[in-house]
Amino acid sequence: MAEQPRTLVAGGGSWGTALAALLARQGVPTVLWAREAEVVDSVNQPDENSMFLAGVPLPPSLTATADLDEALAEANVVVNAVPTQFIRSVFKSRGDRLGRASLLVSVSKGVEVGTLHTPSEVFADIAGSAVAEGLVALS
Repeated sequence: MAEQPRTLVAGGGSWGTALAALLARQGVPTVLWAREAEVVDSVNQPDENSMFLAGVPLPPSLTATADLDEALAEANVVVNAVPTQFIRSVFKSRGDRLGRASLLVSVSKGVEVGTLHTPSEVFADIAGSAVAEGLVALS
């Protein structure tokens, strides 16, 4: 049996946390990246995102980290739930790591202020053709 892909959900808000929990409940090895230490701590102990999804129990198999570089290095699948306005600043120096993922799923909505680029266009700017073939959007 083939090993399940390791999935990174980038963005520890309510949307990213809900998607990460859904994946983890299905047995997909999943890590949630959040920039807020409070989110990382509350997801890891006591299995709840008390800042953005209070009262919703999370599966114990879901872990969280504040180390995006390490999480990207271990992920085959990246689900981006970072708000569109911050995608570029979060991932701009990590285009090569994004290109190593077999699949990049964008679940962000809207357009980037200033450029009016969609999330897919922002990722193409950051990582070029490295992500083009494995980039999909969930809407």
